[in-house]
Amino acid sequence: MPLITLIRNICKEQFDAQNNLQLNMNWVRNSPIMASFGKRRPSNSPPKDCDPTACYESFKKHWQQTYEIIERTQPPVGYPIQDDVLGVVNHLGQMVAFLLLELRTAGNSSNNENRQSCPCLDYLLSENLLDKLFTWSIHTG
Repeated sequence: MPLITLIRNICKEQFDAQNNLQLNMNWVRNSPIMASFGKRRPSNSPPKDCDPTACYESFKKHWQQTYEIIERTQPPVGYPIQDDVLGVVNHLGQMVAFLLLELRTAGNSSNNENRQSCPCLDYLLSENLLDKLFTWSIHTG
């Protein structure tokens, strides 16, 4: 299976898993038992303890670790083994989670905040991360 297809499937699985978890947890959130524990936050709002700066730094760190694998496994220096591919896929899964959280947060904020509330997406686009990943995926098979 080509790497790009594998990554696409994992991203879709990550997205589907988050949506399924949210749907499965709705019955718990809306139950009378949970209502007795106090004020509930809306189900589509991000966690209150989510620091955007920490998310952005984590996103960049996951990319740094991904790029180290990519650099180490570029021919003729080296070739990726299964652990390298899995490492890249796992880091990308975390990056997708940060992007989803960021976009969900941006969707809940006012228009003025939307322009500056997507640093992960800006980094992804400005540093051409997808191009670098695609180039690496061509020789991984």
